[in-house]
Amino acid sequence: MMRSTVYSEYRQPMLRWIAITAIVLVSVAGCSRGSAESRDDAQPPAAEEPVPGLGLECLPVADSLVSRITDGLIEGVTISSAGAVRSPERSEVWFVAAQLAGEGFEQSDVAVFATSRGNDDSQEGVIIGVGGFAAEFSNWPKGDETSFALSITEEGVDEAISCLLG
Repeated sequence: MMRSTVYSEYRQPMLRWIAITAIVLVSVAGCSRGSAESRDDAQPPAAEEPVPGLGLECLPVADSLVSRITDGLIEGVTISSAGAVRSPERSEVWFVAAQLAGEGFEQSDVAVFATSRGNDDSQEGVIIGVGGFAAEFSNWPKGDETSFALSITEEGVDEAISCLLG
């Protein structure tokens, strides 16, 4: 009886961990397919100005990625503009700062999302909400509740917001 109880107690978190790990592995495998030239195409093109402080490049965000992120927002919320930086600590992660729009939103209301596909037009890849606005106004997995353990304090998050808001 004790063994069954212990197993049941850890089964659901373990299954969640396995599912998230599988998604990440499939996404990473998709990123590594093709020639080096095609992998370079998956990265967002660099803007001209680096982010003050870290020297990270402000990157434009493809309409297709904005659309994918918008698909995970709650009803009545859209994205009016977005900017991104590549994580300086995690080579396969881009932070996308998205200015939220809808009734009651202000210009400074920004949600941050992490993605594993940069600006690639592919529908593959992981999108994770990072921080309070993303958690409150989207249905994307919350970064601090995933195996990635992404939080609003990650290096690159403030820089993505600076890219967006100038």
